[in-house]
Amino acid sequence: MDPKPHRRFRSLVPGPWSLVFFFLLACSAKELPHPPAAPTTPSDEALWNDPKGTRLGLLLPLSGQYKHYGEAILNGVSCAAGLYEPCAMPARPARVLAKDTQGDPVVAAAAAQELIETEKVSALIGPLLSQEVEAVTSIAQDKKVPLIVLAPQKKGGSPRPYVFQHSLIPEKEVAQIILKARAAGLENFALFCPDNHYGRQYQELFRQQVEKEAAGKILAEAVYPVDLPDFTETLRRFLPRNAKAGPLGLFVPDSFRQVIKIAEALDALAFPNVRLIGTSRWHHPKLLARRSPSLEGALIDTPFYDADPQVLPFRENFLKAFGTEPAWLEAIGFDAAQLISQAVQTKGTDHPQAVRDGLGSIENFQAVVGPLSWDPEGISDWPFDFLTIQDRRFIPLP
Repeated sequence: MDPKPHRRFRSLVPGPWSLVFFFLLACSAKELPHPPAAPTTPSDEALWNDPKGTRLGLLLPLSGQYKHYGEAILNGVSCAAGLYEPCAMPARPARVLAKDTQGDPVVAAAAAQELIETEKVSALIGPLLSQEVEAVTSIAQDKKVPLIVLAPQKKGGSPRPYVFQHSLIPEKEVAQIILKARAAGLENFALFCPDNHYGRQYQELFRQQVEKEAAGKILAEAVYPVDLPDFTETLRRFLPRNAKAGPLGLFVPDSFRQVIKIAEALDALAFPNVRLIGTSRWHHPKLLARRSPSLEGALIDTPFYDADPQVLPFRENFLKAFGTEPAWLEAIGFDAAQLISQAVQTKGTDHPQAVRDGLGSIENFQAVVGPLSWDPEGISDWPFDFLTIQDRRFIPLP
């Protein structure tokens, strides 16, 4: 396959099954090449249930340092909307309007306002960046337009019935990791964390969850410099008194790059009874580049396992359409658009109030991440997949 195939827009014909795709940057609109679009400001009597498609607004960073992440979400949504062959078309057409938030809360708020008041969208997806969440959610709630937030920051504050969230929430990830570790027979833990926001956050969440659920004992904790080149001496001082207490779950919330170095140090030290526990940041093929006894049997969570047979149709269609494998961001973009499509189909209308009600009623929806429901706060719940490593391969755990 050509690594960068020409993306083929689905052949469209005028009428109720046509799709319209708009890409809005700053204050100007640029239409991608396809048949002529209908006006974006229909008359009031045709405002909802436009036969040319439900208007879906996206709030994403499409320029600057986070551009790559925003484009990944956009590709996932585009696949869900059937804009590229061979991605399947939804039951009701979608008109996707994407605005660049530029990583700026003020810009994001203005973009949300424009999509709601001028473009008359039925629902919004985004933002992706935590610093933009408060500005956008307050507008969506005030204007009563449903919003699916994709940022990982857990939404808080007063209840906002129009705001949902589909993302990898750290609190939920840690809770599932501990449940799986306990099911694997681990009762004693040591926390070995990088000295950055991610490491400190996951260290605190792990400690809180263990205490809350009485889910074992934390025997030791240590924080290391993010740029530490060699972990041998640090681990030599940290582990001896703990590794002899029976099976020890060593929780390391760090990138796969640093985990490779940690595994090399553990291999050299040859500590017994240590089982590594990692977060979704470990799930990368480069972690398997060299054989490591310490990585064998590791416990790793992944919110989206692309080798799952249930994911195969999405994976194959996306690969053919975009020439690259879908990952986590593409998956949640696809899911968010499909959730809104399901809500419209359930209610038989794309009026924002009905879409909100349709979203709220969703339970055990077959998303590509797994069977999805909402918790009482409107945050998505689904069972994470867990992997281990055997002979330099990721193997799914039951």
